[in-house]
Amino acid sequence: MVVPKREEAMRIDRYLPVLAVLAAFVIGAVAPAKANDAFGSKPIQLIVGFTPGGGSDTAARVIAPILAKELRATVIVDNKPGAAGIIASDFVAKAKPDGHTLLVASPGAFTIAPYLNKLPYDPVKDFTPVSQLTFYPNIMVAGAETGITSVSELIAKTKAAPGKYNFASTGVGATPHLAFAYFSMLTGIDLNHVPYKGNPQAVADVLGGRVEFYVADPAAVLPHIQTGKLRALALSTKDKSRLFPDIPSMTEAGVPKFDVPFWHGLMAPKGLPDDIVKKLLAALSVIGADREVNAAIEKAGMELRLSNPKDFAQMMDGERARWKYVIETNNIKAE
Repeated sequence: MVVPKREEAMRIDRYLPVLAVLAAFVIGAVAPAKANDAFGSKPIQLIVGFTPGGGSDTAARVIAPILAKELRATVIVDNKPGAAGIIASDFVAKAKPDGHTLLVASPGAFTIAPYLNKLPYDPVKDFTPVSQLTFYPNIMVAGAETGITSVSELIAKTKAAPGKYNFASTGVGATPHLAFAYFSMLTGIDLNHVPYKGNPQAVADVLGGRVEFYVADPAAVLPHIQTGKLRALALSTKDKSRLFPDIPSMTEAGVPKFDVPFWHGLMAPKGLPDDIVKKLLAALSVIGADREVNAAIEKAGMELRLSNPKDFAQMMDGERARWKYVIETNNIKAE
């Protein structure tokens, strides 16, 4: 029997409520009622860069059956974990642009890694963006022992004692690291960065008072917010979220320029024909109107947020510009 690592177990625990729903949707592959001439009898591979049970995998397995039905093609969810999504992204970049190999993409491999790693692909030139799929905010928290209950208090206390306070991250160049670096630039505060191997270690030290602040995936911190051991200061986004109505947005917290959401999107190899892009978008529009899909996505702590290729590309361009600026200004180097 293989026992998952603690980090993997935590990710899987987050999605246990939705697994029953997903089982009704898809197990591995979804077969069509009748083959589509545009896709033929060859299956569509929906590539995921992370292990089963995480957000990318959940998004893929929720949309797979409707893609199969609307495209009249077999859809296989294929997990290729490793290097924070870079391995899966490279696999898709090198695939034939015929619509049979698609990627459920996430920010790291497309908007952050280009400025920290030498990639085997070009995140812009080697892909065809199709649509954003999901969206969710992270949560900025403080340990209860700090006595800090709002973003304004965080700013005031840290400005009064530059270099005294610390924030946790899941590693150099990870989203929590860059998020706090960006937050510090916007607010003029001076914090020390303490990197960890993953969420469990980072959360443990914030709970233990060894580190004061963290920006984390909701699943990692909500249980501790509910017990009062962590204080939710704000969402990591400028707008409110209906999933977390009691937590203020960064606009409400007084830092409206700070907007760092997490997302998933559908990508294909460069050169994907326009007619196939249109077929994919038509299938996604059906997904957007499906109440069961929306319910499954929300049970996993995400919101369904579909777009078009142009808007999706522009969103990623904006993120790349921001993270390039933050990484270069702070002289952040990959370990």
